[in-house]
Amino acid sequence: FIMSDVSDDITLAGYLFKRLYQVGLHAVHGVPGKHNIAILRKATDAGLEWVAHRSDLNAGIVADGYARVKGIAALISSFENMPSSVSTAIAASYQDRVPVVLVIGTPERKAQAQASKFHHSFFDAQPDVPRQPDEFQVLADCFEKITITQEFLVHPSEATAQIDTAIRGCIMQSLPVYIELPED
Repeated sequence: FIMSDVSDDITLAGYLFKRLYQVGLHAVHGVPGKHNIAILRKATDAGLEWVAHRSDLNAGIVADGYARVKGIAALISSFENMPSSVSTAIAASYQDRVPVVLVIGTPERKAQAQASKFHHSFFDAQPDVPRQPDEFQVLADCFEKITITQEFLVHPSEATAQIDTAIRGCIMQSLPVYIELPED
């Protein structure tokens, strides 16, 4: 992998999907949600096919099968509707050593920093106290034992290295990884 910086003409999502395409991924699986529609568009812009599913469990099971055949898969979900079915599918991939990149669409970074309330949020942010993106750690903690890394793409200057490291680990260890990707 050659590390490079995210430029003004490519978004974090664009870079992520470009890198996944470069390692042989041709389709992403997922269910559309409030915080992943723009991310799914970036996947198709990068030349990936979006395979829509009716449930996150179905998407996870199909992504697992896709990875078994193609060598890597991507499962796209959204922050506001993270059911246990996503963790069930990822746990099965972990147990069987199947390389799946789990991408969770999160609210825009500005909204996160302003401590905006989110649908089904796990924490009680106070409007006058700026919230740090690491408070999304609560969600990532659910995946700590069933993914080999949990990456939070917040700073573009660090994101390319995080993306490349996660993809490399997913392929080299043949295990799932977790990436939180803000919709902006």
